[in-house]
Amino acid sequence: MVAKPAHNKTLLKQGIVGYFDLYELNESSITSGIELAKKQNLENRLRFIHGNAFELIRKPDQYDLVHWNNSLHHMINVEEAVKWSRNVLRYGGLFYMDDFIGASRFQWDDEQLRIATKVRNVFSKTKYLSDPNAKDKFLPSEMKKPNLEKFISSNPSEAAESDKIIDTVIKYFPNAEIQKTGGVIYHLVLSNMLHNFDENTDKILLDLLLLIDELCIDLGQSHYGVALAIKEKM
Repeated sequence: MVAKPAHNKTLLKQGIVGYFDLYELNESSITSGIELAKKQNLENRLRFIHGNAFELIRKPDQYDLVHWNNSLHHMINVEEAVKWSRNVLRYGGLFYMDDFIGASRFQWDDEQLRIATKVRNVFSKTKYLSDPNAKDKFLPSEMKKPNLEKFISSNPSEAAESDKIIDTVIKYFPNAEIQKTGGVIYHLVLSNMLHNFDENTDKILLDLLLLIDELCIDLGQSHYGVALAIKEKM
């Protein structure tokens, strides 16, 4: 199995996966991963490899599973990443992705900004919009897309081509099952205000917000998605 990055403990412990090859460019992340694997008694089922998987794995039909967990959206070239994923899979192998599929570079569309602003306005000047960095100030109610140039400068790989992910997966895996999992509310609206909610006393309120998020999915608005596909002959 090949995976990137190492968010695979559940698959291993449930016996769904026998082992993972984990490719990482950052050596300190590998060190942390090895330490965590030892604590969880998984060190014999996780192989950490320092290097670029795209360069190190060129032979086709090597793996039964390719698993992308919140890392595909960091790829500068999504098509090459998905094409590579299909190439290294054996026929009958599984492509599994759980990732951010929203607007590239967080350039939210007008409808998402409209919905998010309306929801934030409900909490205007209440404790729920308290600024975590200044207790006497409030976070803005109006939601805006980030400045594109500043965003790329500070986050060069963040959501580089995220809005191409779903179409690209379908291109290389026509049989893919796609499930949108929301995020307009829990990712965009609540991202910097969630700390102001109490998971016990505010449970009903949070449940209502998640219900709004589900309704956004029905409207075709989602930030995250899951894809499962079997490699078949095209």
